[in-house]
Formats: sequence, C-alpha cells, structure tokens
Amino acid sequence: MSEQIRIYMAAGEGEREKGIRQALIGDTRFGKLEIRSDLPVDLQFTQTNSEKTFDTAAELIADLNRPDTLHIELKLAQDFVQSVLNGHLMEQTLSIGKTGQDGCTVILGDIGDIQEAIMDSAQGRGLSKSEISHSIASTYARCKSFRKRSFLNGVPAFHKGDDSGFFDGEDQFKDILELAHDYLCDGSMMGFRPRPADGERELLAASILFHGDGIGPGVLKPVMAEYDLVLVPKGDFARQPCDMKGIGPKRAEMIDKRIVMAYGFRRQT
Repeated sequence: MSEQIRIYMAAGEGEREKGIRQALIGDTRFGKLEIRSDLPVDLQFTQTNSEKTFDTAAELIADLNRPDTLHIELKLAQDFVQSVLNGHLMEQTLSIGKTGQDGCTVILGDIGDIQEAIMDSAQGRGLSKSEISHSIASTYARCKSFRKRSFLNGVPAFHKGDDSGFFDGEDQFKDILELAHDYLCDGSMMGFRPRPADGERELLAASILFHGDGIGPGVLKPVMAEYDLVLVPKGDFARQPCDMKGIGPKRAEMIDKRIVMAYGFRRQT
C-alpha cells in the first residue's frame, strides 16, 4: 500500500495545472495528479492510500473531509485583488474555515505583482488623478486587511517572497508541494521543545537504566559526576562506586555491573 500524498486539482486550471505537473516530476512523495471537475477548491492534498479510487463525488468529498487534508486556493495577483474587492475570496476563505479543515490561499506572484495589480485595478474607470491615488491606497489597505483577517480565520494567504518561509524558492509550484508535505508529514514541533539543563538528559537516561533497582537520580548524581555527563567511564583512575558518598557495597556492585554491561568497560585487576 502506497504512502504517497494524494493530490487533486480542479478541472480547467490551464497553466497552473502545467506548473503543478512540472513540479511533480521526479517527486515520489506525491501520487499522480488527479483532475476532478467536482473539486470544491483549486488544489487538494490528502494523506491517504494513493491507490484508492472513488466511484462517486460523495465518496471523494467524504475522503477530502478527513483531518489529514490540506485545501489550497490558487490566485494570480490580478485575480487576488479582484476577488478581495468583489468579496468572492472572502466566501471561499470562510467556506474552508467552516468545514473545520485546514487550508490557505496561494497568490502566484510576489508583492510587486500584487502592487501592480492594485494599480491596474484603478485604471480605465474614468477617475481623476486624485481619485486614482485614493482608489489605489484604498485597495492596498483592503488587500492588506484581508490577509490579516484570513490569517485570523485560520486560512492564511501566502505570496512569493513573503515572511512565512514557505515561498522563498525559485519555483512557487514546488514550494506548494513542500508546504503540503510539511503540513501532512512533517509538522512536528518536537525539535523546538525546551532543552534540559546540562546533564539532565543523561541523568534521566541513567535513571531509566536502573529502573526497578531502587537506584534513582539522587544516588546517580555522584556517579554521573565521577564518570562524566555521558556516563562514559574515565578509565582506571575513576573511583569505585563503593568509594562514593551514599553508595553501599550492594548498590555499588549493581552499578558496576550495569556500567560494564552498557559500556563494555572493565577495570584492570
């Protein structure tokens, strides 16, 4: 059974479909791009068996409502600006949010493309120069506000070169694949967990080593100090456990045996 990420795209995407297909070449993390005329969003990624087939639209929608699914709306810069102004993108964003599924909007272009689209939106409307300036400023503020609100509603809007860190590559379609993979397969925050103080991790490991033998951190601390933090024996000049404070002959023998077992260290006799 394949573990590839299943990827769907709405029909009629034209150049965007070509861009995704090109980005998928050689990327074995994803299955074959599937085109669906009944897809509710532009692009869909699902962590499921890529060999699974669906006979009806209802079966597909049920699978797409799984928690391990990412919805993406794709917008050219001009489409983004117009969709913000006419309210269509608001409806799409709220629609994704109301399903309880995760999603985002990806603007295909950088901030320069968006600014150019904003300026173009004020042209050809018979406005005076002052009215054009006002229209541009108003549209810019509206687009900026939309991005804030969509973020607060859990459906962020990304563009190339933004500060999210997801879209800083040369190929934005490849960046989309990386985003989907990171979300579905590699979103763990464990790498950012608080780090223990020096020696705590080793002390915990040593305590686990002696679990059930009545030897805990209090007894092991002097042993850790004597044998260094990683419990690697210094050599024959290290004292015997029985010579350390608070460790009697019985516990000393147990400790010595475990050190020999775990680290293959034996003192010269």
